[in-house]
Amino acid sequence: MAVDTAVTKQTGAAALGSKIVLYQRLIDFSVTNLDDGDWFDLFQMPANAAVLSGMAELVLDGTTNSNFTIGVEDGTTLLTSTDLDGGTGAVTAFTNTVPVIFDGTTIDLAIDTAKAVLGKLRVTAVVALCDAM
Repeated sequence: MAVDTAVTKQTGAAALGSKIVLYQRLIDFSVTNLDDGDWFDLFQMPANAAVLSGMAELVLDGTTNSNFTIGVEDGTTLLTSTDLDGGTGAVTAFTNTVPVIFDGTTIDLAIDTAKAVLGKLRVTAVVALCDAM
């Protein structure tokens, strides 16, 4: 089968530029301990940003019986209670697949159970900067 080279170049893709961005943070719980019920702000989202997807990756296995949740300051959950000791290399996608639109609020990480004192977690959010489109 021959390669068809008469494909019309699409326009607009290059114009997107930095309108789709990745926010990423690495948390080392051996340096930053979080008690059960504590949380911290992962990312400050600009107004009208839309979180399209994301994930949490266990870079280093963490505290046994410690779970974390990733959510929005307004109470919307992006990733429900996930084991911090799920095994090094485990990747869990955000379970909330509906785009979340922000009004200047934050994406937070909270510890649900036992105090987190070990492990490293990388959190990534794929975000559309809607004001820039």
